[in-house]
Amino acid sequence: MTHFNTAARVTAGYIDGAFSFEHLKTAADGAASTATSEVPVGMARRASKVLAAYFIPASTLTADDTNYATLTISKRAAGGGSKTTVASVSTTTTGSGNFVAWVPVPLTAVAAEVTVTALSQLSFEITKAGTGVVVPIGKLVVYLSDNY
Repeated sequence: MTHFNTAARVTAGYIDGAFSFEHLKTAADGAASTATSEVPVGMARRASKVLAAYFIPASTLTADDTNYATLTISKRAAGGGSKTTVASVSTTTTGSGNFVAWVPVPLTAVAAEVTVTALSQLSFEITKAGTGVVVPIGKLVVYLSDNY
């Protein structure tokens, strides 16, 4: 389930015109090797900039440098086209480290790709390396601003 939220003023240091896209991962992976296919998360109503992105897990995940998952947010131009990574995190010991329930895990932005054009689509997917790892239920939150 994806939600779109707006606010005239956003607290905690965010600027006027900030809004968020949220995507709820409603089930833990069925197996460690189970990937999550790319799903749409939202559409930028006008030119915007990704300020931050987090995955908030509902339970734990143990980081591993061989068998891990990569959570990726991508963008696609208004007319579709190929995807470009905006932010990601791998569940390795040097990536996210262990997940702790209810503690947000930040995704690392690709600095050159944080701007999105009007009507661009954002998407979310989870890929696996090695034998993978079960990614728990959680919520992806992406904060954007159209006032940058």
